[in-house]
Amino acid sequence: METNGLGIGTIIRENDYTCLNYLDDYANYYARCYTLYEKHCRRIHFFSETFQEEYFSNMLQDPKHKTWKTYQGCMVIKPLPKGVFGITYLNTYQKQNAAKNRYYTCLSLKKINLFGHELEIETMPFKEQDGIVASCATTALWMAFQKTSELFNTKAPSLSEVTILAGDKTSNSGKIFPSKGLEVYQVCKAINNNGLISELRTDLANERYFKGYVYAYLKGNVPILLGLRFPSNEEHLVTINGYRFGQSSNEIKYISDKIERLYVHDDQIGPFTRLIINGNQNITIKEDGENISYDYDLTTSWWKKEK
Repeated sequence: METNGLGIGTIIRENDYTCLNYLDDYANYYARCYTLYEKHCRRIHFFSETFQEEYFSNMLQDPKHKTWKTYQGCMVIKPLPKGVFGITYLNTYQKQNAAKNRYYTCLSLKKINLFGHELEIETMPFKEQDGIVASCATTALWMAFQKTSELFNTKAPSLSEVTILAGDKTSNSGKIFPSKGLEVYQVCKAINNNGLISELRTDLANERYFKGYVYAYLKGNVPILLGLRFPSNEEHLVTINGYRFGQSSNEIKYISDKIERLYVHDDQIGPFTRLIINGNQNITIKEDGENISYDYDLTTSWWKKEK
């Protein structure tokens, strides 16, 4: 068994799984395609203990078996040519680690039924975009809506429903699918159409202000949508759901000053991926024809050469 990460020792595969979340997308788009797409998914389950099939059969007959406590989560595999990772519930590392000061917020208690046995995971649901009914922005919204539905008693729409809530772009004739990505006003529109109020912040050039803003919302368990722009001018949207403190210094003025990295759901990388904050930078970016100076930048774990 691996000692790093969640230390997965055994994977259980569940065939012909009916995922209600995927069925919404299937009904809204895939069922109407000329290509015949399957309705049923597969679901895989992860345990940190290593065991064989006969051992698992004995577990199913004993709801109090000790190995159930080693359950680390599950992932739906959709029957699509790309964007196959469906709704995913995975454990985090220790939610509060004294050595590394990790804090995961925006978590919810999710119940999973595995062959009649009910399991629980405290996590934030994750999904991958498929590039058809959902782009990265749609997926980031979907992940945020999973928590806001619990906080504010609003809807937790499917991916295709989020795209519909966002509406069409001003530059096209009204065709929503396939989704080619969302503009900023569409993201705000989807939030408002889901019964919430959107708050758009663009004045984030100062590291202290950025950290303080993020910390305030995460302390209230409210997920944040963060737009990233890479040197290639590609744009990306992720969902912030946690942070890690670094070592204290004499210059600390606010608790949020200690934040050295964020944890985000990034549909192109995975759940709870790190976003490192690099301070003491001097970076100038042209925005709307004006040069804006940033005193920090961010490094992702996917685009290793881009910040």
